[in-house]
Amino acid sequence: MLTSSQLYARAATFAALSVAALALAVSYIYCPSGSFCGDSHYKYLVPLLIPVTAWFAIANWIGWTYFRFA
Repeated sequence: MLTSSQLYARAATFAALSVAALALAVSYIYCPSGSFCGDSHYKYLVPLLIPVTAWFAIANWIGWTYFRFA
């Protein structure tokens, strides 16, 4: 069972990921800096790094759990 502080931490993490995804969508439509938006690769690095890192950590944790109980 999760404690209330753990639930708050997970809710805050989910909210932060949602805001990052929204910022990525907005930056795809409207970008205030012309030189930065002219780049087609690196402008998505930071917003995509956050969810990819989270998914990698979750997959790694599940994999090690399966390995430990195998």
